[in-house]
Amino acid sequence: MAKVTRKKYIKEYRELGDKMFKYCTIPTVSDFAEAFINKNAKAEEKIQNLTQFTGNDRDIKNSVQRRNDNYSEEESKKFMQSVIAANLTDISESGYFYKKLISSCDDMSITTDDCGSLGEEFECPVDEYTFNYKIRNRWVTELNKYVDNYKDLPKKGTIHVRTFLSCKTGHRHFCKKCAGEFRRSYDTVFVPKNIGIYSTLMITEYATQASLDSMNKGVAEKLNKLLEQPIPKVKDLKEAKEKIREIIDQIGDVGVQSRFYEVALLSRWRNNEFVPLATSFLRQEDVLGAFIYQSSPSQFEKLISTGTFKANSMKTRIAFDNY
Repeated sequence: MAKVTRKKYIKEYRELGDKMFKYCTIPTVSDFAEAFINKNAKAEEKIQNLTQFTGNDRDIKNSVQRRNDNYSEEESKKFMQSVIAANLTDISESGYFYKKLISSCDDMSITTDDCGSLGEEFECPVDEYTFNYKIRNRWVTELNKYVDNYKDLPKKGTIHVRTFLSCKTGHRHFCKKCAGEFRRSYDTVFVPKNIGIYSTLMITEYATQASLDSMNKGVAEKLNKLLEQPIPKVKDLKEAKEKIREIIDQIGDVGVQSRFYEVALLSRWRNNEFVPLATSFLRQEDVLGAFIYQSSPSQFEKLISTGTFKANSMKTRIAFDNY
């Protein structure tokens, strides 16, 4: 670690602190006090940002307003029952959902730097909900940068935002610019090359965490239903992308950005048609990966009767220790 003077350390610390509280939407203790004592609307909104994701608005409000520091036997029993129920049902649903989604998205990756796409069109002003769900951390062509602050958007006019749906690289491989920015921390940006696997983790992590809360049961089932819903026959990929946009609007912002749903739904587009998540992987040319995913007699017969095949799935690459 590089040595710095105390004066410089304090300066950097304060700058970081200012940025953290400027961009952070997680409520602090003072926000709870302002919301429940002074009925502060902005503080209430920050709390809702948290409870919208966790789904336990009532539990948090009850906890804040408690006057007794001892939990009753009834409260303890209710909590234990919710944990047991979650482990037996919702967590298993999340696991099954994860298996289907990860297999469908397995071979999707970021392979190029910039496809040169103009991006998708948005008319300004854009509301903050749309910004957080569909624009934040993405490249805005007119601004010539990735945007993470709502205030950076123009008040009027047309902007174009790079998305997975606008990427010219393909519908299973994408460029870095259309993928957008991904952060490990405030100042650390990285590129998840295996974007299909990364998107699956983003979606199912939310579903699993939400399922742990008794007030938000069935999240994995709901997401599975929306992402797996039957899609009428379409004539080409352009029309398929319009259907994907419709489904993304149905899902809405529940704590996961729309770009991850774009990847999940594009993974269903195989051989010019939408296929179910559960069978999407079986439609690709990696017969060994398909056999690993579904060890059935028919898949084994297909494997041994195939001369050469593409080893482009993560399953096969792991089997060959080449990942």
